[in-house]
Amino acid sequence: MLSKKQRQVADAFFHSSLSDQQIINQHNISSDELDDWLENEEFQYELDRLCRKNTLIAKCILSRYAPIAAMQLANLLDAEKEETAGRMALALIDRAITNLKEQTLINQEVDNPFENIAPSVARQLLNDLIEDDNS
Repeated sequence: MLSKKQRQVADAFFHSSLSDQQIINQHNISSDELDDWLENEEFQYELDRLCRKNTLIAKCILSRYAPIAAMQLANLLDAEKEETAGRMALALIDRAITNLKEQTLINQEVDNPFENIAPSVARQLLNDLIEDDNS
């Protein structure tokens, strides 16, 4: 069974902005003591539990706000400054390529054919795709 101090230290890794050394200092433990705890199965389980909990919370937040952020990025395609619109187009394309890599069942490398494309060309490509979807 974990001690109160071990639970506090584990919690501090996930719920504070302190560095590892600051957590060690704050809880009056040595680096060696922390190393021993990190080898302890119960402490590892607690860290894993907190990690899973935070991952679930992050997924919920992303699923709620990612569509809003994507729409705001897409709206920047109509920005008056060509450079801003082009950069947003490249960001959207890059994100789509990254998602494709993450969703690929076989963990193979997916080349990004748009890596060296000019921002103005990326903007035009995305605008053409939007127009095709709307027609």
